[in-house]
Amino acid sequence: METSEYILCSRFGIDLLNARDNDCFPKRVLDFLHVGLLVAIPDGTIKYMNPAFARMFDIDPETGVNSNICNYFPGSRLLTVMASGQPDVGMKFSYKGQDALISRYPLLENDLVIGGLVEAYFRDISELSLLIHQLNRLERKVRYYERKTQGLPRAEYTFADIIGGSPALAALKQQAIRFARSELPILIQGESGVGKELVAHSIHAASPRCNEIFVRLNCAALPQELIESELFGFEEGAFTGALRGGKVGKFELADQGTILLDEVGEIPLATQAKLLRVIENKEIQKIGKATPLFSDFRLIASTNKDLSRAVAEGAFREDLYHRLSMLRLEVPPLRARPEDIAPIGRALLDDMSREMHRPRLTITDEVRRIAMAYDWPGNIREMKNVFAFAVLSLEEGAGEIALRHLPPYVIEKAGRRQVEGLLRPGSLMDQRDSAERNALVSALSQARHNKSQAARLLGISRNELYKKLVKHGLHAKGEQPPQA
Repeated sequence: METSEYILCSRFGIDLLNARDNDCFPKRVLDFLHVGLLVAIPDGTIKYMNPAFARMFDIDPETGVNSNICNYFPGSRLLTVMASGQPDVGMKFSYKGQDALISRYPLLENDLVIGGLVEAYFRDISELSLLIHQLNRLERKVRYYERKTQGLPRAEYTFADIIGGSPALAALKQQAIRFARSELPILIQGESGVGKELVAHSIHAASPRCNEIFVRLNCAALPQELIESELFGFEEGAFTGALRGGKVGKFELADQGTILLDEVGEIPLATQAKLLRVIENKEIQKIGKATPLFSDFRLIASTNKDLSRAVAEGAFREDLYHRLSMLRLEVPPLRARPEDIAPIGRALLDDMSREMHRPRLTITDEVRRIAMAYDWPGNIREMKNVFAFAVLSLEEGAGEIALRHLPPYVIEKAGRRQVEGLLRPGSLMDQRDSAERNALVSALSQARHNKSQAARLLGISRNELYKKLVKHGLHAKGEQPPQA
C-alpha cells in the first residue's frame, strides 16, 4: 500500500537526503505535512525529520538531524526495513506511554536501498486519542468474535430459578431486577451457601448485557501471587514461567459482558489498589505491557464477609468498598425465611431423583418437622448435602426419606431447638410431648438407632421405648415391638 508521502519521498529521495538548502522544494512540501516523517540513511543516521514528527516524539530537530535513530528509538525496526528492503506498514507503536500508528518504508533508487522513511499518522494528541480509540474498538470486536467461536460461558440461571415465595426473597428479587438495568457495580452480601452466585447469574441474565459473556472468578480459591495475573493477564515473557503467548485476564475477557468477583473480600490489599483503578477507568494494566487496555465490563462482587468491619480493621480499602457497594444486595439466610425451606427441599429432591434416575422421592412428616426445626447454618448448600446423604442412605427400592436416613447431627441440633421452644411453644402438654419426642430423637441419634442402647440412655425399658416411638411416629414402618 503506497501513500502519497511515500511516492513523494521516493521520487525526490536523492534530493531530500542530500538537501541542505531550506528552500529545497521537496523539503518545504514535507515540512508542511501534518503526518510525522523521518528519513534516515542505511547506517541509521537521520537526514531529515519534519516538524510534525519532532513534535510527536519530543525531539529537537536541530540535534536530531545527523544523529543516529537508535539514540531515540533503541533497536529501531527501520534498520531492519532498510536491510531487507521490505516495508513494515500500519504497526502499533508505544512511545512514552502512548500509542502511535507507524509505517516504515525502504527508499529505493535503481533497486538499491538508499535510505528509509518513517511515517507517524497523527496530527495532534486529540487525533492520536481518536485513532487509538478506533483501534481499541477493532481489538474488542476481534476479542468478541473469538469468544463467540470459543463458546465461552453465559449466565446459567435467571430469576425464575430462584425458588421461594417468602416476603424477604420477593423483596430481594424486585430490587435485583431494578439493579440489573443499571451499569453500576453491585455488591451481593450473604452467608455462605445462600445462593449469591445464583443471584449474580440472574442479574446478568436480566441486564442489557444478557447476550454477552459472564465471567466468574473465585478470589478465595487462588493463591495471592496468582490473583493479579488472573484478573489482569500478562504478556509473554512478563515473568519467569509466564505462558507462551501470554494470558488474557478476566477483566479483558469480560469486555462487553459481566464479571463476577466471588469472595472479593479475599483479594490482597496490594491488588485492591489496582482493582480500584480498573473499576474507575475501565483500563487494565496487563503485567508486562507498557500501555493499558480498555475493557467495557459490568462488575458484580459477592462476599460472605462483613466488608465494613474489614475496612475498620484495615483489611479492606475503604475507597474500594464504597466503589463496589454503590448498589448493595443482602441475600437473607434460610433460617430467616422458613417459608422457603419446603419448596427448596422439594426442588432439590426432584433434581436428585432425575439425576439418579429414581422415581420421585418423598419425605415423612418427621423429616419435614426436623427440616423446619433445623437452623441450616450452611443454608441451601448444606440442605443439598443433607438430602444427598439421605438419598444415598435409602434402602434398595425405598422411595421415602425417613428420620433414620438423615445425618445424626441434623436430628440432634433440630431436637435441641425444639426443646428450647424455638419451633412451636404451644401449651404445657404440647411442650412436654415435644420435649419427650426430642429426647427420643437425641437418644436414637447418640445410639445410632440402636434401640437397646437408646433405652439405656433414657433409663427406660426397650418395651417402653418402643411405645413412645410409636406414639411420636418415630418407629420404622413394619418394625415389630420386642417380644416379652
